[in-house]
Amino acid sequence: MMIICKRQDDHQYHWKRFGKVVFLVMAKKGSRIDNTGIVSNLKKGLTELLVLKLLNEKTMSIYEIIKTLKERSEGACCISYPYAVIYRLQNGGFITDAGKSVTDDRLRFSYRITASGKERLTQMLAEYEAFMQGVSKLLD
Repeated sequence: MMIICKRQDDHQYHWKRFGKVVFLVMAKKGSRIDNTGIVSNLKKGLTELLVLKLLNEKTMSIYEIIKTLKERSEGACCISYPYAVIYRLQNGGFITDAGKSVTDDRLRFSYRITASGKERLTQMLAEYEAFMQGVSKLLD
């Protein structure tokens, strides 16, 4: 369900429903609204958190990250574009190269979390917990 409200301040307000929760999304008039769905957007937002969490446990290659996420989440969490996440985290200084190895005749680059990555992980976990507590209160 999506309801569009146009106001005089040149913005459009879109109400999007996700289960029992309804979100208000604001967009500049004439801009394209992302209709990929809240689940897709939540996954995108949580991907960095999940990758940092795994790298906080041990140094991993992209292949190991993808495989571990899929296994631990029982298929619920999959990264479609892992390199985009890795590059974002590298550019932010949250992870760094940890070397390369050859496995099964394939060159694999490994990554490890940095000190600022650990700080970011702690911050993201706190934000996630607070958000989920709020959502839980709304759903009860």
